[in-house]
Amino acid sequence: MPVIDLPREPAAQGWNSRALPVYAVMLFPEDQEGRESWLAAAMTWACTQVQVGEDPRLRLQGFYEFAPALWRLPLAPKRVFNDGLKRARRASLCGQMLVYLLCMARHHKRHCRVERAKLLVAAFTPKVSESLLTKAWPEFKTVSHLWAAQFAADAWFPKGTSSDSWLLRELGLAETFRKEAEEVRLLEGTDTWKLPELMELPVEGFTLRPLPDDEIQFLDRSFPA
Repeated sequence: MPVIDLPREPAAQGWNSRALPVYAVMLFPEDQEGRESWLAAAMTWACTQVQVGEDPRLRLQGFYEFAPALWRLPLAPKRVFNDGLKRARRASLCGQMLVYLLCMARHHKRHCRVERAKLLVAAFTPKVSESLLTKAWPEFKTVSHLWAAQFAADAWFPKGTSSDSWLLRELGLAETFRKEAEEVRLLEGTDTWKLPELMELPVEGFTLRPLPDDEIQFLDRSFPA
């Protein structure tokens, strides 16, 4: 099982020291070189986000370890950073698929199939096709619990500014999703990315209600018993 390499405590530059490595894995779960390149570019971006009154040297403390990867980048860091972010759209759809699958595993077991979650996302999300999801799911399945947690946290948690405590709540929710998804065999424990065992995360529960009437009726029509 791949483990995200994270510090147990945030570095001097704050939540970015843990948020950016997590996001690099979420964007490039199967591409180590892509992760390293994007993270080097992202740390360069983080160094430009110094707040008023902050000592910019604190941010640079976390930057130097990424300098060798930055030197090897084939494109400008800004281009690498933005190109990586473009992957987020299709990756996040896999989080939506996993939320649907977990919901169906709890409440609609007859419909708990990847192709049916794919059809739901395509039918109820503007400008999303089944072909896009067919390509995205195999690539981002192993981090779908992380995207599902981001998707759910935006809806469930109180709105606030980016912070390390917010990130830890989101990661705690991701671990809850991962464990349940592995228990019902939606994700494979040997392939799915997880957080370090010694990292202290809040235990986040969640409630998944049955599908709305229009969505379950859509599935019943598409896949009659």
